Amino acid sequence: MAGLPIAEMTLGFSIRSVDGLPISEKSIGTVVRLRLQNEANEIVFDRTGSLSDWVWSTGAGDVQHAFVYLRGVEKEIPLGEGVVQLERSSVGADGGWGTYFSPRNGSKYQLLYQVITPQPTSRRYAVEIRALGGGWK
Repeated sequence: MAGLPIAEMTLGFSIRSVDGLPISEKSIGTVVRLRLQNEANEIVFDRTGSLSDWVWSTGAGDVQHAFVYLRGVEKEIPLGEGVVQLERSSVGADGGWGTYFSPRNGSKYQLLYQVITPQPTSRRYAVEIRALGGGWK
C-alpha cells in the first residue's frame, strides 16, 4: 500500500450479510491474522484473533453490515478527582496499535492477511479488507 493519506487509519474487515439476515459478533468466529510492515521492514502491528472478539462497528439500524477491527491496549493515568487520561500501550512502528496506524508521507506498507482457523457456516457473507481513516467514526 502506498499513497495513503496522512491521517490515523484503521485496517479491518467490512462484513456484509449476503442472505439478508442480521449479523453479530457471535456469528463469525473465524481466527485471522493481520500483519502490517513498513518499507523499513519494521512491524507496525501483527494481530491474530477470533473475529468474534474484535470490535464490531455498525451504523444506526444497519444490522446487515459491520466494520470489524481491533483496538490496542490502553491504560488509565489518574489525573486526580476521578479524572483519568487514556494512554495507548505497546505502540508499534508508525503508531501501530491494535489494527490502527498512522502513515507517514511517502511511506509504503505490506499487508499480510491469513485465515488461521476458518469457521464453516451455512450463512453467506461478503468480506473485504478496508483501511478507514480521517474521521470515519
